[in-house]
Amino acid sequence: MQIEDEDFLEFDYIFGMDDKNISNLKGQQPPESRAKILLLGDFDPEGDKIIRDPYYDSGSEGFEKCYQQCVRSCNGFLDQLEQGKI
Repeated sequence: MQIEDEDFLEFDYIFGMDDKNISNLKGQQPPESRAKILLLGDFDPEGDKIIRDPYYDSGSEGFEKCYQQCVRSCNGFLDQLEQGKI
């Protein structure tokens, strides 16, 4: 699924997995959008900022690592949101 222009108007937060994603999202963001574009890995308590594309790894290990990092990062984001830090 790709990000659509209306997503920038409907959602408060849009996450990218790496710096290229962030750059592409900011380039696509309509001027009237108030959505915050954030790097999901910034919320990983283990400090892994970039979420590696699991297709570059062989076997299922890359997918498991990606999944675990996404879970940690989403939980970290929700914790910061609940604490009013975002």
